[in-house]
Amino acid sequence: MYRLSPLVLLAACGIGSPLSGPGLADDGTPVAEGPFIAVATHTRVARGAGKAFDAHVDAIDAQLEQQPGFVARAFRGRIPGRERWTLSVWEDEESMLAFAYAQGAHTEAMVETADVIEGVYSAKWEVAPEDLPIPWSEALEHLEAERPTPPWRE
Repeated sequence: MYRLSPLVLLAACGIGSPLSGPGLADDGTPVAEGPFIAVATHTRVARGAGKAFDAHVDAIDAQLEQQPGFVARAFRGRIPGRERWTLSVWEDEESMLAFAYAQGAHTEAMVETADVIEGVYSAKWEVAPEDLPIPWSEALEHLEAERPTPPWRE
């Protein structure tokens, strides 16, 4: 009988967290009325740079929890691998932009990891309250529609 190694089984495995955050009730429904803005990102980290990139996650997560207009987030990564995905939901675009580009852990991480990123792209779309929580499959569809070929495969 042929047996697969556990490493073979993990070769293309993505592991992700469910959508969670201060703007969602325990059952996953939004606290605010909506509609909301969803943003998915897909990043590829340079070989051997995963720890440098991942070292910023806790500080960014802490910033998210305090950010006005933040509803929820989820993370995903390929195991083993260099690809990372994020999914965030916001009350409005202004709140999302304030988090992404104002002073704070996210901006610092973008500067400090710029040399270890092989490529990044994102998709943004409006989400009705009844469509929360967003499954990863939907977020990945939006990313593919935005950019069918990731920058590191061009």
